[in-house]
Amino acid sequence: MIEIQCSCGAQFEVVNEQVAQRARCPRCGTKASDLIAAAGGMPPQEPAAEQFHVACGVHPDHVAMHNCMNCGKPLCNDCVRERGYYCSDECREAVRATEPDVDTKADRDMGPSVEKMERTMEAFGLWVKRLVMLAVIAGLGYAGFSIYQKVTAPKGQVTSAVSSPSLMESFSAKLLRPDLAVVVTDDNLALVQLSSGQKRWTVPLSEFEEKVRPPKPAAGGAEFPMGSFDFRDALRLGEVQGDHIMVHSSRQIIDFNPQTGQPRWKFFDPNASIQNLVVHHNGVWCSLDSAQHFVNLSLADGAITCTYSNQGVMQSKSVGERIALISQLPKAQKPEPEEQEELTAGSLTKFDPRAVLAAAQGKAVPVPRGPTEDYRVQFVSPTDGRVVGEGSLSFSGYPEVQSFGNSLLISAEHDLAVFGNDGVQKWKTELPANSRGIAGGGKLVVVTSEQGIVAFDADSGKQKWTRTGFNAGNVVIGPDAGVYVTISLEKNEIQQGEAKTYFIADILRGGMGHPLPPFRALVKLDPQTGKTRWGVRNIGQKLFFEGDKLFVVDRLEQTSLLANQIMVGGHSIQCRSARSGKELWSYVKTGDLYGSDVANGKVFIVMADDPPSGRERVSCNYQLQVVEAK
Repeated sequence: MIEIQCSCGAQFEVVNEQVAQRARCPRCGTKASDLIAAAGGMPPQEPAAEQFHVACGVHPDHVAMHNCMNCGKPLCNDCVRERGYYCSDECREAVRATEPDVDTKADRDMGPSVEKMERTMEAFGLWVKRLVMLAVIAGLGYAGFSIYQKVTAPKGQVTSAVSSPSLMESFSAKLLRPDLAVVVTDDNLALVQLSSGQKRWTVPLSEFEEKVRPPKPAAGGAEFPMGSFDFRDALRLGEVQGDHIMVHSSRQIIDFNPQTGQPRWKFFDPNASIQNLVVHHNGVWCSLDSAQHFVNLSLADGAITCTYSNQGVMQSKSVGERIALISQLPKAQKPEPEEQEELTAGSLTKFDPRAVLAAAQGKAVPVPRGPTEDYRVQFVSPTDGRVVGEGSLSFSGYPEVQSFGNSLLISAEHDLAVFGNDGVQKWKTELPANSRGIAGGGKLVVVTSEQGIVAFDADSGKQKWTRTGFNAGNVVIGPDAGVYVTISLEKNEIQQGEAKTYFIADILRGGMGHPLPPFRALVKLDPQTGKTRWGVRNIGQKLFFEGDKLFVVDRLEQTSLLANQIMVGGHSIQCRSARSGKELWSYVKTGDLYGSDVANGKVFIVMADDPPSGRERVSCNYQLQVVEAK
């Protein structure tokens, strides 16, 4: 900074000599560079022409640099510093007094509207803030509730466990009551209370076993030698129904009383070979030889209520109050056709032009049908052995039989037929592909195949709807009339279409790892339209219904290179809402699963932590467990 003393007595400063070329004394207007030169600081410049200056109206000895904003009087810098751009306080007040009068009429008219808009926007902003705050609170509340629900939700736990080591060939276990199980271990029949693990009674079945005796020799002949072999006709656990525990061998049937463990009655025929045992509310129906001679035994005392003879019976099924028998009719012998040259297209496989054409068109390759066989369907009254209905049909393939209500379903490869229990065929149809699963219930008959799902009206056989694109297997029609189908999904399909919206059952717990493809999924379809109501991935093997709850029990399997065996077994239990598919509780654990049942919201399972041991007489340490929500 350069300090300058002017001859007029004023003092001021400039930054440098370049600034001094333009600066002047604030009082007299002398150039700062001339003052510096006069003081010997810098050479004087050439005298310039005298410039016109206006003197300040308040300080005449100062150069005016501004004007008053009211009257226009010249003002110097000192005036501006003292009172702003006004020469006096009167001018300042005069300008201030005129400020309200500069508003126009339009401004005065717009004022209330602007004010009203401002109040509205202020209220709107307040409500927006409140709504945002409520949304934040609701979001935090929902997240907290979800976490709380996840933490406090019921979980499946083992509430009862009973160890039951036994030889595998003789072991069997079935649920009698929610807390009682009938168990056969090493030829001992016992009633076990699951909650305490205590046996109410135990009966050695060997005491009731009829010994196998060598055939009697013909008159004058030698006795047939049995050698050192121990031939047995061992008793095994059969049906457990109501208040009846049935055990049977090939020659005898015994009905045990679950209250006392004592036999009610016994049926024995030394020449019998009991097969096709069917327990129904009118007795016990069975064949005594190679599907030719049948008897019905009373549940009260085991007395024979009727006998029936027929040849070639393949299957027996209880349908309402009657027994349905499926038998194959022999065909007349035909001369074998002469051998004809077959097209092979240069390979050992027979050339099928229809399959080649279908593959070229992108259609499903037709499966060749097997030879057609004739079958007879008879409905027999078990009380007197009277045939109350009879029908016939021609099928290709081995017939599969299923009953629902008073109707009988018969399917084989591409064919499906429905009979009433009066023996009259209601309808028959040809399926587009080999059936994989069939179910009847309510007013529907549903069939699954490799090409999808088809639903028929149970009374008329009219097709109601189809679903293609499903690799469907098992199908069940629940008590709510919903169609529950188990499908298979490849790895690239789980994120395509509706599959990506399915629930994902958590089976990565209890020591089990990721499932292996193809992935199983359970889908519920609307019985009227076939549309998907919900789907759950990783479950769907065995279904149980209780009220509005659906229990799904699955066998699991995964590879483990660190375990004693490469494939490690496990099991999954899912309790879900039948209406929405939402999980209510679940349980996942390692251990091979051998059986399952449901009663009173509790799941009874038979499992084993360790694999079977032994070679000749294989044994296993079975665990009888009850799993429920806790």
